[in-house]
Amino acid sequence: MIDYGDLPSGYNAITLFSNNGAAHMVNASGIRLGNLIDGENDGQTHANAAGDDLNPSDDEDGVIGTPGVAWTTGAGGGSVRVTVAGGDACLFGWIDWNNDGDFADTNESIITQLAVTTGTADYTFTIPTGVIPNTFLSRFRVIPRRPSTNGCTEFNATTARTGFFVSGEVEDHRIGGAAPSAVNLSSLTATTESNSLMLFGVAGLLGIAIVGAVVVTRRRK
Repeated sequence: MIDYGDLPSGYNAITLFSNNGAAHMVNASGIRLGNLIDGENDGQTHANAAGDDLNPSDDEDGVIGTPGVAWTTGAGGGSVRVTVAGGDACLFGWIDWNNDGDFADTNESIITQLAVTTGTADYTFTIPTGVIPNTFLSRFRVIPRRPSTNGCTEFNATTARTGFFVSGEVEDHRIGGAAPSAVNLSSLTATTESNSLMLFGVAGLLGIAIVGAVVVTRRRK
């Protein structure tokens, strides 16, 4: 079986078998992103890059936005957490900041020719000026290191976007995240209880001491 990507149809030039899209021979114990890898008959086109997640099983477990880190414009403004399994490999990553289907514009190659080994690590990168942090389509790949040098210079950010490898994995994701927006307290309801426990929490933040009551908050979405 072959592992393919699952970007939307606008990315068919780097995804489908007929276009020499990204592809890897499936090896469940070989080099891969995360712990899981499965195969498909072709690229699994999906608007949110979730086609491979659904067919035949969800193996896209190697890349996430770094938990607790909000993306902001500028150097080091974005961060992803990548898990590599199966041994020494080369890691590549791209994010399509302007949604034009090619990963070829300035700063869209966020990780290139990076020698990695089994384990999990966080990687930061630049979010270009003018880009509003949100969620973006992305591609990540691990490929075998060059046997003669054990290095990662055989392929660059352009040549690694497509093509077939006998090991490794491609994962396409919609990824990212902006800073959380403010939450407004729209209502406050108190219900009487039989004990005399003084409750704090939201009430305490508002400077209110409520005796013998449970405070229930609702927030405006």
